[in-house]
Amino acid sequence: MRDRFREFYESIGEKYPEDQTVYHTLSGQIRRKWIVQKLKTLPAGNLLDCGCNTGTLSKNWSRGDVFGVDLSYAVLRRGKDNAPRTAFIQADLR
Repeated sequence: MRDRFREFYESIGEKYPEDQTVYHTLSGQIRRKWIVQKLKTLPAGNLLDCGCNTGTLSKNWSRGDVFGVDLSYAVLRRGKDNAPRTAFIQADLR
């Protein structure tokens, strides 16, 4: 059976400009600020970023290792340049 959900994210993964598309809108800026503030309240330890995309929001975690999980291998390849400390894992979390 074809997995159209996975196919969609693989097809846009190479070129999806998350920072320009999501985080330049007002709702995206509010979301980013909320996540960054929430990360500051967490105790030291490893961080699991589910649906991490290129690791933009978790790449500055310095109190443990970062594991980023995303469905799209194309996105994760781009993430290695964006967040080199992150251990990226391709997986379907549905």
